[in-house]
Amino acid sequence: MQLGDGCASGTLYHTGGGDARGILTLVGFIVGSFIGSIHYAWWMNTPSLGKISLIQSFGPVGGLAVNFAIMAFIFAVALWLERRRNGDVEPLFSRQPWNLSRVVKGPWSWVAGGVVLAAGNFVVLALSGKPWGITSAFALWAAKLSALVGYPVQSLPYWQTPQNAAALHHSVLQNLETTDDIAIMLGALLAASLAGALTKRYLRPMPWQMIVGVLAGGILMGYGARIAFGCNIGAYFSGVASFSLHGWEWFLGALLGSLLGVRLRPVCRLQNR
Repeated sequence: MQLGDGCASGTLYHTGGGDARGILTLVGFIVGSFIGSIHYAWWMNTPSLGKISLIQSFGPVGGLAVNFAIMAFIFAVALWLERRRNGDVEPLFSRQPWNLSRVVKGPWSWVAGGVVLAAGNFVVLALSGKPWGITSAFALWAAKLSALVGYPVQSLPYWQTPQNAAALHHSVLQNLETTDDIAIMLGALLAASLAGALTKRYLRPMPWQMIVGVLAGGILMGYGARIAFGCNIGAYFSGVASFSLHGWEWFLGALLGSLLGVRLRPVCRLQNR
């Protein structure tokens, strides 16, 4: 994510908002997702703890309490570190009055954005019967393209599961993640246009270090998303919301990876921010 200058949803957001780096990261993401689908069976045969649900382990009330306790601990540690290093933190609630211009152009507060994300995840779950996800569409796009050039996609165990096999044999526009991803890019384009922030970054030249960095970041994210059952949306956000322990395990892996990634950003001519 650090090398790709964003996560999966961030990549779609950058692409729709006018950042050429988003396109390069998306290309890498698609390639990495397909490679991950090829190696999927090997990873699934490695040792595991099995499926662990906080609700099944602690009950509905207990599972919710454990989730909130982990969130509170992470929030307290992050708050302490931020104040220690910078003296202050951005407020969760904006002090600016709400009006139509701010609703359209932003910025929104952290809490307002979180509420909208939670509501959106609920709508997706209610309409589709499964939590919000993004990256499986990237693997599907790559599989469709590979099938066109004669690659035996159907022979891969990843594409032999009922859900993935059905997606492979239908139009991509019948795939929920595909339509979600298109909507995210269109939404980013609309938001950037309304805010007057749509730039001409598509036409700006990029140093070769940045090109290599964002492509590598996209490939690594795509590969990781396949073997981790999703990205920060499908594996982390929806995983935690579904009371699955793997969501918090994903968070730990992403935190450790980011500690390395932020040190590699300057090498790829990416500014730390």
